[in-house]
Formats: sequence, C-alpha cells, structure tokens
Amino acid sequence: NVDALESVSKTNAHERAMILKTVQYILKQGYSHDDIVVLTPYLGQMMKLQADLRKCVGVSLDERDLNEAREQFRGDDNFSEELTAAKQGGNSTSKPAVRVATIDNYQGEEAKIVLVSLVRSNEFGQIGFLKSLNE
Repeated sequence: NVDALESVSKTNAHERAMILKTVQYILKQGYSHDDIVVLTPYLGQMMKLQADLRKCVGVSLDERDLNEAREQFRGDDNFSEELTAAKQGGNSTSKPAVRVATIDNYQGEEAKIVLVSLVRSNEFGQIGFLKSLNE
C-alpha cells in the first residue's frame, strides 16, 4: 500500500486510513483534540494525513512543516489538493485541532497521545532509511 510518488516523499494510504479511524476512536473516548499528535517522517504523508483528517476534525500544522511542504511540493500535481487544503485551513480552524507534524519538526514537544505513521511498513519488508544504523 505504499504509493510511490515521483516526488522525493512517500505516502501510505492504508496507514492514513488506520490513523483516521484511531483518531476518531480516541476522541470518542473523551480525549481532547489537543491531547493528540500524529507524527510521520515524510512530508508527503503529513500532507495527505492533514487533508484526510481535515474532513472530520480540525488540523494544526507547524509553520516549519507547512513551509517545507510548500517548497518541496510546489508544482507537484500529486499534492496540489493537499497544499490547497493546508493553505485554506492553516493553523486557524473553527474546529478543535489535532496536531499533524513531521518527526523532525516535533522534537522536544509533548502530547498525551502520539500516533506514528512510519509509511514504509509494507508487504515487501522495505523500510527505506529506517533500516540505516546511526552510530
């Protein structure tokens, strides 16, 4: 279920669907929107996640993530819909917001509930850069 895009980022529709259902479940358990953060290592997955989540809950994106996504996906038709949604929604929304962020730009922050979409989980066992040892 890994969507290989022409851009340098990766997305995974199956993981996005699981994250959406999990966020909805957690909210039904009485947690607040601002208790939840959804993290992913890929800007592409972050943009697709925010667009999917935005259909049912408010979404908050960090300005750094939004600027990096605008730069990386400028002119990329695979992400035009997501960039439009992010521009329209930004960080201000009438709905309570769930935070969606890249792992790199979320470092040092906290949340009660952290959901992680690693994207590269797939039937081929190919995990990309996550396979690299940092010594």
